[in-house]
Amino acid sequence: MTLFRSTFHELCDNKGPTLTLFYFNDGNIIKIYTHLSWDSSSSSYWKNDTDTFIFNSNRNQKYKKLKNDYSIWCYNRDEPYTIYLGCNSVNSMKSIRHWGNEINEYYDKGSEILQSNNQVKEYELIESEVYKIIIE
Repeated sequence: MTLFRSTFHELCDNKGPTLTLFYFNDGNIIKIYTHLSWDSSSSSYWKNDTDTFIFNSNRNQKYKKLKNDYSIWCYNRDEPYTIYLGCNSVNSMKSIRHWGNEINEYYDKGSEILQSNNQVKEYELIESEVYKIIIE
């Protein structure tokens, strides 16, 4: 199922910590965890946090955030993303763009998250899921 950005924001804004799963047509499964709430009504579109991380299930590899800034983008007219890895389509979450070279500045070994040969590469997204995380 393709998740539309308006649906994403309706269902996921202001819910607290989340784990977002992205399933790609090449078999990769990428997970993005943030303990921040998505909030598309915020006046500040970027939210900053070093606890945000990316996980590639195929490689069993976690990519830790190196900097506090640019953790999640919460603008209501855009799909969810983190710096240099995110949805790149009009109205629906159909693809994700991975900036292979630039992401290294923000994530440890970030260029390895998806195979991009240090180039900008777009990946077809076949499904996405978002889970609310409850921390006790």
